[in-house]
Amino acid sequence: MGEKFLINLDNQILNILNDVGIGGVICGFSSLITESNGVFLKMVGKKRQEVVNHKIEEFVASGDREKISKIMEGSLKNRSCGTPGSSLTHSIVENLDDSLRTAPGENKINEEDDAYPVEVELENTGGRDKKLWAQVRFCRLNDSQNGEKYLFTFIDVTRKVLQEKKDRNEINFLRNIITTSVEGIVAADMKGNIILFNKGAENLLEWKAEEVIGKLNVSKLYPPGVAKDLMRKLRSPDYGGVGRLTNQNIIGIAKGGERIPVSLSASIIYEDGKEVASVGIFTDLRERTRLQKKLEEMKLQVFQSEKMASLGKLAAGVAHEINNPLAGILLYAHIIKKKASRDKSIMEDTDRIIGDATRCKEIVQGLLEFARQREEKKVVVDLNRTASQGLSLLVSQAIFRNIEVIKELSPDIPKILANPTQLSQIIINLVMNAIDAMPDGGKLIIRTLKSENDGYVKLEIEDTGIGIPPENLPKIFDPFFTTKEVGKGTGLGLSVVYGIVEDHRGKINVKSAPGQGTTVTIDFPACEKGEILF
Repeated sequence: MGEKFLINLDNQILNILNDVGIGGVICGFSSLITESNGVFLKMVGKKRQEVVNHKIEEFVASGDREKISKIMEGSLKNRSCGTPGSSLTHSIVENLDDSLRTAPGENKINEEDDAYPVEVELENTGGRDKKLWAQVRFCRLNDSQNGEKYLFTFIDVTRKVLQEKKDRNEINFLRNIITTSVEGIVAADMKGNIILFNKGAENLLEWKAEEVIGKLNVSKLYPPGVAKDLMRKLRSPDYGGVGRLTNQNIIGIAKGGERIPVSLSASIIYEDGKEVASVGIFTDLRERTRLQKKLEEMKLQVFQSEKMASLGKLAAGVAHEINNPLAGILLYAHIIKKKASRDKSIMEDTDRIIGDATRCKEIVQGLLEFARQREEKKVVVDLNRTASQGLSLLVSQAIFRNIEVIKELSPDIPKILANPTQLSQIIINLVMNAIDAMPDGGKLIIRTLKSENDGYVKLEIEDTGIGIPPENLPKIFDPFFTTKEVGKGTGLGLSVVYGIVEDHRGKINVKSAPGQGTTVTIDFPACEKGEILF
């Protein structure tokens, strides 16, 4: 009679659980199942006879079976669902009350046992097409006649577990995006304390995350006052909307103090309408700035080339038109001079005619040089040797008296293809300009070296003279442009130099500022092996 009563009580317990949608099994000390309810059978996809007399661990995925052992060990001391003679139904309901109040999968930790309850994946023994997870609780059923019995309850938490996994995957995915982004991403709380600093920010600003998170105020990443101005803009509707800031070109300050041009897009993070943090995305503009500068230089070079080509055509036409009359003037001036050899006044007049006509002829010759009307053969040339020879023609002159000449000629530069006469003309013109810019003396440096551009050789002529005003720099290669006194210069020297450099497929650049001297840099293509003429 007592045994039948206890069996009925076991069934009563399982039916209560069944009615509230909780799987339940009763087992002995060895964890062999003696009875189960319909909810549990449905969970494992088995019939009653396939469950009874099997260990409960068989229906738990292999990776989670140890959890079952742990909750049994931890709960035997403290968990009991009832005592003999008490209302067992009432005790069960009380024991399960905490389980039902705890959100499925919340894994509320018992003060006396940190392994109770647990979440486990159930073994897919019934051929289910989907995985199933349950929250498992365990308690002891007192039975003085037949030994210990134990109750396991299973609450389906599959939906919650899958959602948590999905949330974790999304969080990990977002974390990976932030971590691996090439853009610098920095977040700070509303006091300015940095709370996030990704790899992109480390690479850009040279700080390590552990050096700044919780240790550095975000305002230190900007010039003084910029952080406050950015927050003002973030709170304004005028820069992308309240709480948003897009594509602001600012300066970031690296760890070593380097000022880095960046584009910043930022936003404020809100919780319940309250500002809690701000996040900024920093895009490095250094390469873009460099390319834009290079593009502007190329545009300027194209414009200069087109302008010089047009001027060259004009100069060539004018030169040809003037050349023939000048030849006639000189011819007849010499005839008059010869016939009037006894008249001193006529002789003086004809000398003036011949002198001025000769000067005009030199100007015409310069125009023709500038217009590159003559084809000159180019041969393999040692730039160091040509530079030394050109310099030696000048240094003995009186104008070099207060000039310190420094030669920095790299011995390992490759040879170039050039016309030696024209190359000497370049050097002489540039050196003479440098001397004219140092009326009170100074230093003249002539330098050769390998160019940063592969396949080029660099010639530099640097002086410590008065420099060139910014407004004059764009005009220095224009024909007839000169700042010298009337009669002391034709304004064709640099025009001719520019034309010769272009003819040699080279590049010329001038850097100068008032009071800081001038550096003229020319890049010549290096001579390819076996190349003699073109």
